Amino acid sequence: MKILADEHIPKVLLHALRQARHEVITVIELGMAGATDEEILQRARAENALILTEDKDFGRLLEFCPPSQRHRALLLRYETFTPTILIADVSRALSELENLGAQTFMAVLMEGRLRIRTWSD
Repeated sequence: MKILADEHIPKVLLHALRQARHEVITVIELGMAGATDEEILQRARAENALILTEDKDFGRLLEFCPPSQRHRALLLRYETFTPTILIADVSRALSELENLGAQTFMAVLMEGRLRIRTWSD
């Protein structure tokens, strides 16, 4: 799966996702540090990449943007985590989300629980 990781995603998770053969690019690698959520959304759509973020604002952005502008995002909501648990949880979530194909969604991963909100355009 192609993933666009927002600025504050833990490096240990990025490394594990790359080891698992996911194509991971970060906003920092793209020179987009400090970019607005709208700019990140546009780039993710252009790259056809899932947005991986800890920023709750993406939920509101995807909910209220025009249907033609929606995309796919996974929001991580962990107060504390151990790398092993986070990597395992995200890996399981990505496996489940891959089954949605090109459908637009906002998924929230919290302490091993995955909630998915899909939209039919």
